[in-house]
Amino acid sequence: MPPAASRGGGAGLRPVGADADQGREMNFEQAQAELERIVQQLESGQADLDDAIKLWERGEELHRFCLEQLDSAQGKIEALRPSEPA
Repeated sequence: MPPAASRGGGAGLRPVGADADQGREMNFEQAQAELERIVQQLESGQADLDDAIKLWERGEELHRFCLEQLDSAQGKIEALRPSEPA
């Protein structure tokens, strides 16, 4: 898996729709919930082709963001874990 920096695009992700007006960056839980909604919409088959493409692109953006957040959390946990004796 490439490092988070090389995947790019996720930092500073903002909510869309009803939450967009609040002017704050999205957190992991919000991104995950939106991604789950997108997956449900795509799996339902109800979106026309143009909307499905837009949903897919937004889903890719959210996926990258979530991976970056998880990579960051893992790095923090590893930094806090005591090193094992050699």
